[in-house]
Amino acid sequence: MEKRFAWSNGRLNDNAPVCGNTYSYDGDESITQPYDGEIVCIETDGLQSTVWRFGHNRSVWEPAWSYTAPFGSISLDGRFLMFTSSWDNQVGTASNGGPRTDVWIIKLN
Repeated sequence: MEKRFAWSNGRLNDNAPVCGNTYSYDGDESITQPYDGEIVCIETDGLQSTVWRFGHNRSVWEPAWSYTAPFGSISLDGRFLMFTSSWDNQVGTASNGGPRTDVWIIKLN
């Protein structure tokens, strides 16, 4: 699994977790083990080694279309993660013939 990470400590917390998406480099949609195609956050305070698993991003990466990778961004308050996904290629086709992606938001609790 490939990984893409995002981090934002904003002004509220110097030890905010780093969050990210995992996805298959070859576009394989199968989920066969923990962390396949998932949205996760990892504690960064140096005291714990906690990993939170929030859900699956359902992103299908297609090399010809770089935007199909699950790009994520954390809100300034650290409560939400916004990410892009084709949702298993269920959002349709763009006007240029490529796969369409949408923006999804997950609450980080």
